[in-house]
Amino acid sequence: MKQHQFTFGDDPTYLFKDLDINEKYGYPIYVDGEHVGGILIEKRILKEKWKWAMVLGIEIMPKFRNKGFASAIINNYKNTQDVITGAITEDKNLNFWKQQGAEIYKLPESYNLMMSLMTRDNCNNGYLFHIQKKDEEILKYFEIIYKNLTKVQS
Repeated sequence: MKQHQFTFGDDPTYLFKDLDINEKYGYPIYVDGEHVGGILIEKRILKEKWKWAMVLGIEIMPKFRNKGFASAIINNYKNTQDVITGAITEDKNLNFWKQQGAEIYKLPESYNLMMSLMTRDNCNNGYLFHIQKKDEEILKYFEIIYKNLTKVQS
């Protein structure tokens, strides 16, 4: 399998087309120098010790989909971050995140209304996810956060 080189633009100039999030622009994704999509991720430190990446949006343009580019990007973050979190607003994206090893939790109806206000679409099926390194302390932290949510089966 060919090893690809991934780079990201310095400015948020990629206009999300298929992704329904409040932020309209992300950073361009280039694979071997060719523009293939956009990404918007915020990196922070959680609890003053864990590297945390919040995926706000990742989109691969249709002609470049199903080539493993999005998975390769997420795998890189899995290697460099302790925790990756995000929200899923469309059921069609559940399988992708499950394949990345995400623990996915269904939001109750009241949260879907809040997510609808934050996105451009009516969110009937909202989910939260996290991907974390096998760390018991991080696992317990997220068990507390998601204790009232229903876990989606893998």
